[in-house]
Amino acid sequence: MKSEDIIKSVHQTMSYYRSVGNDKSLLKVSDLERAIEHKQSELIKLNQLKKVLDAKADFRSRMLLSLGSTIFVGQFAFIMGGTFVFYSWDIMEPISYIMMFTNFTVGATFYADFKKDMQLQTLRELLAGRSARKMYKRRGLDIDRVSQLEDEIKELRQLLNKSVY
Repeated sequence: MKSEDIIKSVHQTMSYYRSVGNDKSLLKVSDLERAIEHKQSELIKLNQLKKVLDAKADFRSRMLLSLGSTIFVGQFAFIMGGTFVFYSWDIMEPISYIMMFTNFTVGATFYADFKKDMQLQTLRELLAGRSARKMYKRRGLDIDRVSQLEDEIKELRQLLNKSVY
């Protein structure tokens, strides 16, 4: 065997094994890379499921807000039709007060339950988040596991990057 072949094999072996963390631990880089790949594949599956569920939750929140807007437009049309076409204001006035009181009560109850700003964008995000959490629970998606995997992958990458030849 030539000395060049010996040096080449030593370099190959040294590139395969690296001292990771403290000087006393010796880990195979391939083991770290395999662990990262395994965790990344699990994270990708969980993120794909999360993305699908988030899209469904966002659609559901937009539909709910559209339904609420349609109800308000319907109430307005009912009051206008009843006042000017079918009946008079004398008949429609108490009905409109009851409708307003109901709308106010539902809005105040919602605000008391969630204690968020009453802006349309915030309301949509609030409804989407609430719906998404229900879907996560129903489908068995653990959000804590997703964040844990992200942290573990980050730590493993830092450990791999800190390794010394």
